[in-house]
Amino acid sequence: MQGLSTLAVSPTLGGTDAVWLVRWEVPDPNGAGHTYYAAMESDNSQAPTFFDGETTTLADGEGFFLTYPPTHTIQGSYTSAGTITSRFR
Repeated sequence: MQGLSTLAVSPTLGGTDAVWLVRWEVPDPNGAGHTYYAAMESDNSQAPTFFDGETTTLADGEGFFLTYPPTHTIQGSYTSAGTITSRFR
């Protein structure tokens, strides 16, 4: 995908839900620290939603995985040139 002129995702890539996400880690010398994120999501090329939060861990019996639940709805916007702007907590 070049820019954001379309929010469409080819179903051949695994589905029609697209997520643009940035995450950052805050280390803690006394423990595991924290991983936060802000994201934009579009389901089936519909108007995007914006959210942020802190990752959670999911254990599936074979390992641990980070998940990015939409904890807080935030305001955001995007341009077709590829700029995503959000205001997170």
